[in-house]
Amino acid sequence: LAWSTSEMLDYRQSEPPALRYQTYMLPAQCFNSRPSSRKAAQGPEINGILYSMESKVLPNVTATIEISDRFRRKLMGIHKKIAGDPRKVSKRFSGKEDDGSPAKGHRHIYVLPKDMDRDGLLDHILVICKESLSLEEQLALDRMNSIWQPNGRPDIQLVPVQWGRIGDLEGTEPRTNFTSATPFLPPRHYRKGRGDFIDWIADEICKEAKNHGLPKPIDIKPISKLEGKGRSFRWLEFRRNRKNDSSQIGYGFRIIFSEPVKGPIALGYGAHFGLGLFVPESS
Repeated sequence: LAWSTSEMLDYRQSEPPALRYQTYMLPAQCFNSRPSSRKAAQGPEINGILYSMESKVLPNVTATIEISDRFRRKLMGIHKKIAGDPRKVSKRFSGKEDDGSPAKGHRHIYVLPKDMDRDGLLDHILVICKESLSLEEQLALDRMNSIWQPNGRPDIQLVPVQWGRIGDLEGTEPRTNFTSATPFLPPRHYRKGRGDFIDWIADEICKEAKNHGLPKPIDIKPISKLEGKGRSFRWLEFRRNRKNDSSQIGYGFRIIFSEPVKGPIALGYGAHFGLGLFVPESS
């Protein structure tokens, strides 16, 4: 038992002296057992992420829909690579059914660029979804690290600062009072015979709130422009259409609910791209 390898070579033995072979009988199917199935560990449910936007030249708040559109296009490209099939883009990202028709129920993501310090420049992006995100979708969001900017401006670096659920993420706490951060564009057009315009557009906000699963506001008051720290923006200054869509007039409002609801709220045309964004009023 104490022989070394050199001693075995000296005696020209390929096996230790104490080694003996023994024949055993085993059942014929003893090695054919199937491994038991085990579910992968599932982490906490997540349906939102907040990014910080870092760049020497941050975009203006008026470019909200442009930033959101570029974010979504890149996110879908990342998800295609992860899925390994360009036809299998998550419905929560594309907003479309398998046949290409628009998804119903507003169950796809809202990409909401935000100006959290109110200096007139976008500095964060909040991505939220009514449904929990899969691990594959979370991985795609985790790999979103930059957004391209035109006209030679430096890319925007995206830094995830918070993952979680609506209500826990910063800016999604339940509130009763909300104010416009981007213009609201009614999905239907006003025409004569629909009564007073202010009453009509207030009714459009109520309809949109219902479509997005929100209670009916108890008070709606128009706001002429977006006020910030030393800067203000008229709603007409915002980009108000996506590519190939016609531009519409936008409006701002202050809305109040009878009970706290989780924010932020996005209603009307372009709601999933940051238009019609209502943010909680600071206490």
